[in-house]
Amino acid sequence: MILNAIICAGRIAIRLSLIVLATCLLYLTYSGLKSDAITMPKLDRTDWYSTINATKPATEATASIPAVVMVEATGNFHERIRQFITHLSDLRRRTWQSRGTGEWKDVVHSEPVQVLWGARDDYLDVLAAKYPHVTTVILPWKSTGQPVWNSLTDTVNLPQQKYYEWTADNTLCTWIETRGVIKLKYDVMFNRTCVRNISATVSPRSLPPLSLNVKALLPHKYWPNNGNAYPAHFHRSPPPFVFYMHILRDAIVTVNGDVYSGNLKLVLDTLLMVTYIAEISSWFSIHC
Repeated sequence: MILNAIICAGRIAIRLSLIVLATCLLYLTYSGLKSDAITMPKLDRTDWYSTINATKPATEATASIPAVVMVEATGNFHERIRQFITHLSDLRRRTWQSRGTGEWKDVVHSEPVQVLWGARDDYLDVLAAKYPHVTTVILPWKSTGQPVWNSLTDTVNLPQQKYYEWTADNTLCTWIETRGVIKLKYDVMFNRTCVRNISATVSPRSLPPLSLNVKALLPHKYWPNNGNAYPAHFHRSPPPFVFYMHILRDAIVTVNGDVYSGNLKLVLDTLLMVTYIAEISSWFSIHC
């Protein structure tokens, strides 16, 4: 029963964190990297991105496509998605017209494979600076003009405004509230906060920014503050984008979702890795 409650809580976290964050793949590009700093993506770097006004699609089919394309769509969430899709179709047309048709190309690289983890907080900066052949199309997060962001009034960045608190039994809540008790790091993922009163789950509330920023905590993948806490801005503000998509050419996608393009191995961010789930299952069978 406790394990079921943990899995349920995990699913809730996954659903919340993926409401507006969608990392999608198309297959079309390539290039090289290294660095481990933890900083917010700086999406105002005009040296490597291009802003597209959603009311004025590009007209030059063969114009070069930059490493990062920001689609400045306007209107409510659904209208912004419609405009984003329109410009994505335009990018697709321009890419095919400049590239032409042909078979997939397997280019052999003598350089060692370099791994870029999608969980890094500076992931988009590094990808754009070191791998400009990978095109990233971003729907940026738009300010609602409020001093403190509130999902209840945000119709621009979210498909849904009302969210509800969740609860758990005393054992699971104790695990969440106590540092270092459980290997899954639920104490950090839920900010050591667990609602024990079921009545508190009835009324709608604003979505906490942490739910939009949360990432799986794994020592070899993403381990801020030695795995004890997320960066402070995770709790204060939403991410700088609603979602983004990568466009790669002549790439290989593995069964685990990793992408190989030239000497680049792109490990996209996921909530839990298959090997870690197996490790956790083994841990529960021994300790529970």
